[in-house]
Parts: sequence; structure tokens; C-alpha cells
Amino acid sequence: MLYRLLHWVAGVALDWFYGNVEVVGAERVPRDAPLLLASNHPNQLIDALLVARAVPRRVTFTGKAVLMENPVVAVLARAVGFVPIRRAQDARGETAPDPSRNAAAFDAIIGALARRAAVLIFPEGISHDRPELAPVKTGVARIALQARDERGVRDVHIVPIGLTFERKWAARTRVLVQIGEPIAMDAWRASDDGAPDDAPAAVAALTAEVERRLRDVTLNFPSREAADVVLPSAHLLAALLEGEPRPLSNADAPLPSVVAVARRAEAVRRAVEQGSDGAQAARVARFVERLDRLRDTLERSGIAPSEVDVDPGIAAGAWFVLREAALVVLGGPVALWGRVNHWLPLTVARLVARRTSRAPEDPAMHTIVVGVVTVPVFYALQAALVWRLTGSGWWALAYLVTLPPSAGWWLRYGDRLARARRRVRAYLRLRRDPALGAEIRREVRWMRAEATAVGGGR
Repeated sequence: MLYRLLHWVAGVALDWFYGNVEVVGAERVPRDAPLLLASNHPNQLIDALLVARAVPRRVTFTGKAVLMENPVVAVLARAVGFVPIRRAQDARGETAPDPSRNAAAFDAIIGALARRAAVLIFPEGISHDRPELAPVKTGVARIALQARDERGVRDVHIVPIGLTFERKWAARTRVLVQIGEPIAMDAWRASDDGAPDDAPAAVAALTAEVERRLRDVTLNFPSREAADVVLPSAHLLAALLEGEPRPLSNADAPLPSVVAVARRAEAVRRAVEQGSDGAQAARVARFVERLDRLRDTLERSGIAPSEVDVDPGIAAGAWFVLREAALVVLGGPVALWGRVNHWLPLTVARLVARRTSRAPEDPAMHTIVVGVVTVPVFYALQAALVWRLTGSGWWALAYLVTLPPSAGWWLRYGDRLARARRRVRAYLRLRRDPALGAEIRREVRWMRAEATAVGGGR
């Protein structure tokens, strides 16, 4: 019961902070097999909440043992089945790492697998802000092999899960949860000759396979500079390759498309950097130059990349005005209700998070943790006030029921209004300057054709 309640609260909190959480590959998760969920770890507690939201199973969490030193966290952790793990860097007073320090944790995880549970592990061992996956530790492989070979647990699967944040610290941005191809341990062997697995070699081989599959579902760059070059271009290219304006409910290019373009763009960048094909390098350089020039044109004109295909005709403009006016009339009051009831507690949560955050991983976690406290407190105060004014608990209950959905609608409505204003600016600019529209369309047509040729298209 407590797990379901916390799962629901975490889902609401994620929806209120991030604009969209998209899950790709959920159908790959075995429904009744023992699972080791192996995820990358870029955003502290948020990562566990995202995995629990994405996986259609109850999840047993693991994490650093020092969390249990907080008595409140310890009570909640025990209630949801948290398994503490002692990391080497947390081992105070040890002159050398003790390989047996996690024997109890491994035993608890294998016991959960024997009960066909789904256990979340972060095999990097740390939450970090690196532009690529940190070296994968051997823990997942050792647990999987011990469960299979020493404890006889059948049908264990290791499920790789990649978390990609548009901007993990920024509210109303997007998150992609990508679930990769599971490793079926019953069939996995370190070698293909049928010989029994040698323990050290098997651990090394399985760890390498886990890392390979995690890299398949994450974005990886050799440096922050490389990421800063590729990612803005990937966002621009993904939008340009769409071919038509997207609905305002999600006007930006889908994050899976952005990630796919970024992977191909990074592959092209590395190939050019390492290769000796001067003609291909020159072609890529020309493409990048024209892409940068187009970006500058769009920025100067106030046109978002996703709006380059907007129809500047009168009929299209009239339909847009009618549709959005109807949405304002029908949805505006609900959004206003959500704003009136939530602006103060959410603003308090954001202010506290801003003051207490010290790293890129902090804002989302701090906002959500503080919001989980401030929002229920305000709900209780508001319900008590309604009860006092009306003398009826039923009115107070009815008031409470309206609050969570109205907050979600207010936040989504605000996102849509921002996108609508952006589209209006693009429409008016393109209508005032047909020559600019013709120039942009010509460049975009070239980009779409050339992107495929140089490896950046879909």
C-alpha cells in the first residue's frame, strides 16, 4: 500500500517538474521473470523515480548505505524494500576495500530475485554529470552469475535502461527513458564453446556486455566540448527533418528523434576526426557551416526550428486563432484554478531548491523533495479552511479532489501557451517577409537531402 502511494506521488511530482517523460521499449521488460534493472545514473534520486515509473513491475531499490543514516529516509526505505549497498568510497576507516562488505546486500538481492522481483541497480556506482557513461562496476555481473550458478535462480534477466535528460536541472524540459534488449542469463555464456564459465572471466565478460548494452541506450561523448557541439545541432536537425509543423500539444521534435540524430551526428564527427577521407570531411564541414548559418537566421528572425514549415496563409491563421481561442475559453478557468491553488507551494519549493542546489543534479531532486512536503501541507490548510467555511467535510473532500488534476493542467496549459506564442511570432514574421520564408525553405530542403547523405538523417 505504501509503495503504491509513494509510486503515485512520485509520478505526479515528475509530471509537475518535467514537461514530458517518454518511455521507449517498455514491451521489452519481462513480465514475470526475476530482473536486474541496470540503469545509468545522471540525476540522483530522480533516476530511481523514473525507472519505477517506466517499468511495469514493482521495483526493489538499491542505493548507498549512508542514506539509511537519516531516520526518516530509513523508515521509508524499509517500507518499500530498499537494499543498502556500501560503496568503497563510503567505507570509513578501512585501509583497503573489503570485498565482503556487500555480502549481505548481495544475499538480499539474490533472495529478491529468487522471489522473481525486479531489482534496480546503478552499475556506474555514482551519480554524475559526465557526458558519457562512467565505467561499469562488476556488481551486476557478480549478482547475476551468483544467482544463476550458485543459488540456482532460473530465468534471471538483466535489463539495460538509459535515462537521457534534455536539461535535467530545468523545469518543464523532457526526459527519455529507453529500455534496451535484456540479457537472458539462462542462455548467456562467457564463451561460445560450451565450456563452464570461469568466474573472473565470466564476470569481466558479462560486465562488458552490460556496459555495451547500456551504451546502446544512452548518449555518450568523449568530452563536454564534443557534447556541446553535437547536441544543439541534433536538436536543430531533428526539428528540421520533421517536414511539417507539429501539434502545439508537443511542438518540439520528439526527444527519441533528437537522441537518434545526436548518435548519428556523433558517429559522423568521430569518423571525420579519425578518418583520412578529405572529401567527406570537407562535405561535413560545409554542412555544419550552413547549419550554423541557418541557426543564426532563425534566431535573428525569432523563428523556432520546429516552426519553419508553418503555413503563412490567411486560412491557416484564422483556424489557429479559432482553435486556440476555444482552448482558452474551455481550459483557461481550470488552469487558473490550478495556478491559484499551487503557485505558492510550488514557488516555495523552487526557491528553496535554487538556494540549496550546488550541482546540476540538485535542482530537480530538491524541488521535488521540498514540493512533496509543501504541497500536501498547503492542501491540508486549504481543505481545513474550506471545511471551516462550509461546515462540511464533503465540500472539503470535493475541493481536495480537484487540486492534483488542475495543477497538471495548469502546467501543461502554460507550456502550450508558450508554444502558441512562439508559433504566432513565426507566422507573423513569415507572412511579413515572404522572401525570408523562401530562403529558409530552400535551405531546409538542402539540409534534409544532405543530412541523409552525410549520415545525419533518419
